[in-house]
Amino acid sequence: MEQVIVNIGYDNQYPDFIHLWVKGELRIGSSEPLEQDLEQIYPVCKGKKVLFDLTQVTFVSSTGWSLLLVACKRTVENGGRFLLTGMNTEVRNAFELLEFQEFMENYPSPAEAFQDALNEELFQNRGKFPPQRIGYF
Repeated sequence: MEQVIVNIGYDNQYPDFIHLWVKGELRIGSSEPLEQDLEQIYPVCKGKKVLFDLTQVTFVSSTGWSLLLVACKRTVENGGRFLLTGMNTEVRNAFELLEFQEFMENYPSPAEAFQDALNEELFQNRGKFPPQRIGYF
């Protein structure tokens, strides 16, 4: 079974962001690299926006969803935002079936997630008025 590959990005221009690119299948026995990387990120994610790019993830098992749920919970507990993006159709269908959209922010593309996270006023007022979309890059 092929291990999951994780790349973590930090950008000096956007110090409030941590970007994780995940590749492979998130399932038992393959997601250990992501779990190890997350343990290193939790102490530094306080108040940060953690963007999980799943564009290259082909499958997420219950173990993988559990890992993402814990990541979301710990990020939010540390005062950060957990942003999930780039799910393919199969992964998105499972995500919606499990009704995770009720408490996990998710976006079709990394650019949309990034742009929305930059607009803190929109985030802080979410639910108070219909969201207004701004141009995406």
